[in-house]
Amino acid sequence: MEYTIRSFKGTRTEQQDRAAVIVKENGIFAVVCDGMGGCENGGTISRVAVEELCFRFEHSVCSDFIGFMSKEAADLDKKIGRIYRRRGGTTLLAAFVDNSGKLSWFSLGDSRLYLYGKDGAEQLTEDHNYFAKLNKMLAEGRITEETYRREAQRGHALTSFLGVNGLSLCCTGERQIEHTDVVLLTSDGLYKAIRPESFCEIVRSGGGLESAADNMLGSVCKIKDRAIDNTTFILIGIGV
Repeated sequence: MEYTIRSFKGTRTEQQDRAAVIVKENGIFAVVCDGMGGCENGGTISRVAVEELCFRFEHSVCSDFIGFMSKEAADLDKKIGRIYRRRGGTTLLAAFVDNSGKLSWFSLGDSRLYLYGKDGAEQLTEDHNYFAKLNKMLAEGRITEETYRREAQRGHALTSFLGVNGLSLCCTGERQIEHTDVVLLTSDGLYKAIRPESFCEIVRSGGGLESAADNMLGSVCKIKDRAIDNTTFILIGIGV
């Protein structure tokens, strides 16, 4: 397996995304955290979350990744909420690919996990934001389209994240993947800047993982007509 990381501050004044990878004998652990924009401690909290998780994972014997992450995320959430008094938070997306090709993941917030295989691209995580709640309420007939449009102004507000001192939602899963598959962990800056459908074209364009990462980030950096959020992502090539 091979991996690569890219990060871009965009037009923001501070880079509040953090990412890291740990390679162990039995597989690869990857984590992306996106500090909440507009919060005074967003960057600090995302850094603390990544550093703490990496340390705990590196010094653990982890036979149940989802169980490990559920426990550690709950512990970190309490710790961060206590230290920073709920003034700030961060998304959390962590994944582990073991040597047998089993992909396991844990997610809070709107950072996303994508899988690129022979059948195309698939988003494996759910977004924990107000949009998801609004979409469900509209589909169930609980709100009108007028209410939806009015409330959609707050659609990107997170409904689950580290730092609130009580996790309300999480997304977990496992998937056996093929040796030709590519895994992408990303903060929201990437998929808000360029169409997620284009990720697959870039990943499968040839030239290897490093070239794909450069082209993906290059597509974001070329945008000049609008504000660009912090963008951070990890690509993992399974059979490289």
